[in-house]
Amino acid sequence: MSACLNLHFVCAAPIDFTKDISPLCAKYDFSVNGITAIDDWRWNHPAEIALLSDIGEVPESGRIVVIRLITPLCRNAGVYLEKVGRKYVWSVWGSLERFPELENGRVNLRNKSHFDDIYSAISYISAFFRVHWELLAIGVETEFDYSDDRTDMIRNAHNIAAWSFGERKSESTFLLLRQGYHRRWSHDLNTYVFERIGEKI
Repeated sequence: MSACLNLHFVCAAPIDFTKDISPLCAKYDFSVNGITAIDDWRWNHPAEIALLSDIGEVPESGRIVVIRLITPLCRNAGVYLEKVGRKYVWSVWGSLERFPELENGRVNLRNKSHFDDIYSAISYISAFFRVHWELLAIGVETEFDYSDDRTDMIRNAHNIAAWSFGERKSESTFLLLRQGYHRRWSHDLNTYVFERIGEKI
């Protein structure tokens, strides 16, 4: 069984699920294969949701939304959505069986273009939904729990290959540099990304 790439991003505002997402589906070649609401990460009280437009207030009630995807890029893929405090935390995952170059969990010469594609997709999707992301974390088989305390959040996260914070300066900069991340400017995101480098780029 292949490892999974995890992409976490945090927004202050909800996404409008009533918007027609067919252009997005066509651009990234995916479709929705089912939606479930659960009470917690133990998957208590699952309830099927018929349409994306029916998600509505589900995250506001403290429940977690699970969106299953079909895409030729990977056998298994999906999205988790939960509200943590005032923030909306999105976690996108997909199996890496067709992308073994990503499984080492670091940015290198073989996979840098994939990370750049992810940054570009985040920028496009944010513009498509007109929602501003505040935090981005990407890795393989990650452990990530959002917290308003960024220092605590970074220290408790595991297997994160790339971070970004939506602004040019961040109190997290020095912590990440001390942890061995390298900073570079992303033109797609229009901000800095902090990446774990597996080999010199």
